[in-house]
Amino acid sequence: MKGWKTLGADLHLHTRCSDGACSPEELAAAARTANLAVIAVTDHDSTAGIAATARASAEIGGPQVVAGVEFGTALGDDAREEIHIVGLFLDPENPDLRAALETGRRRRLERALQMIEALNRLGVALRNDDVLSLADGGSVGRLHIAQALLRLRHVGSVGEAFQRWIGQGGPAYVPRRRPGIGEAIALIHRAGGAAVMAHPAKTGRDADIPALVAAGIDGIEVYNGDQTRDREDHYLRLAADYGLLVGGGSDCHGRNKERALIGQVRLAPERVEALRRRAQEWKEKSECPRSSKS
Repeated sequence: MKGWKTLGADLHLHTRCSDGACSPEELAAAARTANLAVIAVTDHDSTAGIAATARASAEIGGPQVVAGVEFGTALGDDAREEIHIVGLFLDPENPDLRAALETGRRRRLERALQMIEALNRLGVALRNDDVLSLADGGSVGRLHIAQALLRLRHVGSVGEAFQRWIGQGGPAYVPRRRPGIGEAIALIHRAGGAAVMAHPAKTGRDADIPALVAAGIDGIEVYNGDQTRDREDHYLRLAADYGLLVGGGSDCHGRNKERALIGQVRLAPERVEALRRRAQEWKEKSECPRSSKS
């Protein structure tokens, strides 16, 4: 691809099919403006935006689009929503993946409705439609609740909504059921994808990296839109220590999280190809016929 070595790749992006601000068409246009060669659409519990983004990008001569997804996972009995795994180069039509995503979306919806009920009990007037309309038919999350609270002037910012009402430990917070880390990694592998630990500096779970390695994680997001150079160097060393592949993406949600980050991370071609090759290995393994017991 022309300009590949200078343009680079952003392998962590969101659309309105989860909690991003951009439609698939807008994301494709933003990626072309940012002069990216490759992007990955990695919506939360959804692959719905991948095909539309790929079509739009092809029509405008934009970047190659990689199929991805992001899972919020739990490690053991720890139910905190702090370990996220991005699946890359996977098959979005894989039946196991589709079933798991549908379960995840249903659980997200149930949780959102419970949080709306909690807010109403606390005297904060909020209707289901105020939130669901912002999800645009995609995977609903807390960010949509925060945006609805902001639109109705119950808060002065999205951040205030989380701090005051719906952040962990807040009066309207409801924990969400999520797959175990091993379950999510195995699911990504069965769908022919590479599993990468997302934004490690943000989650601060370095102590759990050995458990992720034991569960079969393929890589770690060394480069992220919110990570400092020191943190990048730190995770680059950890990737080498544990034999992990190096991932990178801006985690751009458009303007939904105050600022657009697309183009701030440009993963080098050899890093992208290593992830692609690993995904191909999992794809070939998943396609091997299972031997029957005699």
